[in-house]
Amino acid sequence: MGSLRYSGDSIEGWTRMHGLMSFRRFGRARSLHNDRTLVRARSLRSDLARHAFGRRVTIRLELLSDDSRFFRKGFS
Repeated sequence: MGSLRYSGDSIEGWTRMHGLMSFRRFGRARSLHNDRTLVRARSLRSDLARHAFGRRVTIRLELLSDDSRFFRKGFS
């Protein structure tokens, strides 16, 4: 980082170029790559939850339709 003084570049430019953002409030640097990975993981979890919920609803609707056919046959 000593070379930054001589090249005229800033620390912020260097961190952006290497995928890091500095958060001065927190006094640390965080990787943008890690943030993207967390967002993807959350998205996949919610997609899986929707898929599982959708399958349950579909199975229950199929079971209900089978029951209604059974009742129609039994009482007609």
